[in-house]
Amino acid sequence: MPKRTSLKTSWRRAAIAVVTLALIVTPGFVAAAPDLNERPMVKRAEEVTTLKNEFVRKVLERAGLSYEADATGFPVRVQYQQTWESIQKIEVVPLTDPTDADAGVKGHRIFFFTEDDILQIDSPLPIRK
Repeated sequence: MPKRTSLKTSWRRAAIAVVTLALIVTPGFVAAAPDLNERPMVKRAEEVTTLKNEFVRKVLERAGLSYEADATGFPVRVQYQQTWESIQKIEVVPLTDPTDADAGVKGHRIFFFTEDDILQIDSPLPIRK
């Protein structure tokens, strides 16, 4: 007489088979379509870079400093004290009140790293509108 399996055992085996299949197939889908994960991150990085470059240009214009920007809008040179300085890196640091945790950002301090110096501008302008 053939051995009969119970319904409970059949469901258990089916569940194990489904989970195993999912674990085997899922990495293949992820490896086959890496753009699904990268595309939104790349797009967001481009948006943040554009936003930062626009903000830095607004701050330079408000401070009355002449500048030259590259094709992406990144300021590559700035005129400071009648000389043109090449910008190596720009850092934007939010200014907050350490005594008031709920106050939020009061402005930004922008550091322009040149070959010989670090220029600093404090600005009350918001980055986001």
